Amino acid sequence: MKRIYKISENEYMLRVSADPTVNISISSGENDGDVYGSSDSYADAHENADGYSDTGYLHIGQVYLLGYEIYRTFLKFNTASIPSDATITSASLYLYGYEDHSTNDFIIRLQKWTGDVLIDTGDYNQFDGINYDDGTFNTSSFVTDGWNKIVISNFDLINKEGYTKICVRGSGDVSRTPPTDYEYVIVYSYDNDTSYAPYLQITYTTAAPPPKHPTTHLDKGPHPRSRMTFYPRLSL
Repeated sequence: MKRIYKISENEYMLRVSADPTVNISISSGENDGDVYGSSDSYADAHENADGYSDTGYLHIGQVYLLGYEIYRTFLKFNTASIPSDATITSASLYLYGYEDHSTNDFIIRLQKWTGDVLIDTGDYNQFDGINYDDGTFNTSSFVTDGWNKIVISNFDLINKEGYTKICVRGSGDVSRTPPTDYEYVIVYSYDNDTSYAPYLQITYTTAAPPPKHPTTHLDKGPHPRSRMTFYPRLSL
């Protein structure tokens, strides 16, 4: 004998993974700044810092006037709120444009900053040299008085256990190509206006909790309670 058990709808659990999106802004003035090198020699300007700034505005790129100047921006975000077991599905850096001085357009590149605050000339060469952006944001699309979105394609840039630290560079700087004209942009920093401070937008998924009840029941024969025992009956 075979019994069929009907499973109520309450015994099914729909396992859905949430996809939260978080915006994480620069949290203090010491967490963003730029460092620059300047010299008559491009090689010297590329390797040696002359000064830094952690207030007002952030410069990215390079320029040639009477000599060479190269600008690198450094950003620090607290991304520890992202669960360590989360899977990041998308991430972007947003920079609010102030001025566009890219007579020669270039690509804004994102690399890991290997230094830390406070930002000074010692941070100038503290980056890993790997590009984590998707390489598509050209300053021909740069906007002032608006947000510029640089898409992150390599999520290894995001540190889920603490701080995400980014060095923002121009593609000419990365490739060591000397500028022949203006080749830089300026964006807002935390100190200038906190509502325009750089921020990360990150979307991620987390694993759903295990179901409280089995989601399926396989029929492996009669239920134990359905078993019947027969005793022989003797006729007299």
